[in-house]
Order: sequence, then C-alpha cells, then structure tokens
Amino acid sequence: FSSAEPHLEMVRALKQPSLVVVASVSRHFLEVARGLLSPLTGTQHSLLECLLETGKPARIPRADVVLCDTIVFRRIRTSRASPYRLIASDCLEQIRAAL
Repeated sequence: FSSAEPHLEMVRALKQPSLVVVASVSRHFLEVARGLLSPLTGTQHSLLECLLETGKPARIPRADVVLCDTIVFRRIRTSRASPYRLIASDCLEQIRAAL
C-alpha cells in the first residue's frame, strides 16, 4: 500500500482555517480518510466528504485541499487535488518486473 503521509502533511501544513474535501467513489475510502483526517482537522478546519457516483459529473466544492482516489482525480479539474494511489509505485514496478 501507499503511504498516506504526504496527504496528511498537506493538512498539517494548513495555517488558516480551511476546507478539506475528500472525494471518492468508495464509501470505505471515505471512512478510512475520515478516521485519518479528523484528528488533524480538529475544530480549526472543516472536513467534507463527497461520495461520487461512477458515470455522473463530479461536483466538488471549492476547497483548500482536495484529497481523492485516482478514479475521481481523473474526473475533476482543480490544481488543489491530490490523488491517493492505493498501490505504491515501487510495488507496481516489482509486479511489472516479475511478469
């Protein structure tokens, strides 16, 4: 699995009250993200979860940080989006090398 640390660090780095959006097509992804991010957002930041349906337009509000899965990342247009890749790049390279 990929580390979520870079994404958590993005939230930790927020200095002003901010909106952090987590967007995914997976309820489980949102639940895990909530568990990881809630302690970081505390009362200073707002955490908003967006469960998106496959095949429908991705409607995500303006936010200071948008964390999403790679499926959603392909569907949204914002420079503030950071995709989480479930499988680390080095693991994919090992799989390719083994094939």
